[in-house]
Amino acid sequence: MITVVSGFGRCGSSLVMQMLVAGGFPVYADEGTAPAYETAHMLTLPRETAWLDACEGKAVKVLDPHVFHLPSGRRYRSVWLDRDPDAQAASMVKFQRTLFGQQFGREEQAAILAALVADRPEALGALMDVSERVLVLSFEELLATPAASAAALSDFCGGGLRLLPMGRAVRRRSSACAADMAGELPARKAS
Repeated sequence: MITVVSGFGRCGSSLVMQMLVAGGFPVYADEGTAPAYETAHMLTLPRETAWLDACEGKAVKVLDPHVFHLPSGRRYRSVWLDRDPDAQAASMVKFQRTLFGQQFGREEQAAILAALVADRPEALGALMDVSERVLVLSFEELLATPAASAAALSDFCGGGLRLLPMGRAVRRRSSACAADMAGELPARKAS
C-alpha cells in the first residue's frame, strides 16, 4: 500500500509529511528534500511509474493529482489537504515572489484563486478514482488541533504512530497567509 499525501501547492502537504516522519512512518522523497519531502519523480507521472515500486509501504507527496495521475493497478490510500483558497492563493503568490522574484498582482492572485476553486473537484476525484480510501484534512485544522490531526493520521495509516511527536511537528501559528516565509522556508540571501 502506498500512502499518498496530496493537494495543491501551499496546502500543508509538507507539514503532513513532517508529522508522519515524526510519528515513525516511512516516507519516500528525493535525498536532501526534508522538510518539504519533494520528489522530482512526481513530475514524471503518468509517463514513468516504475519509481512507485520504491514507495510501497511508505508515504509519498504527489501534488496536483489531476495533472500528475497515479496509475491504477496499485493500492493507494490518500490524504487530501484542503486550505482556505484565499489564503492558499496568497501563499502561492508569496512563495513565487520569495523564491523566484516574480511579481504577481491582484489579477494573477485572483486567477490562482479561481483555478484552486475550479480544479479541486477534478483533483480530489482523481485521487478517489485510484485510492481505496481518502482522508480529507484541512490545513486550518492541522494548525488548530495538532493532537487530533495526529490521531486521525495515525488511525488512517493503520495506527501505532507516535502521536506526541506528530503533534509537536506542528508549529503553532495562524492559518492565514503570513507576511513573510517565517518558519516556512530558509531565508534568501540578498544578492
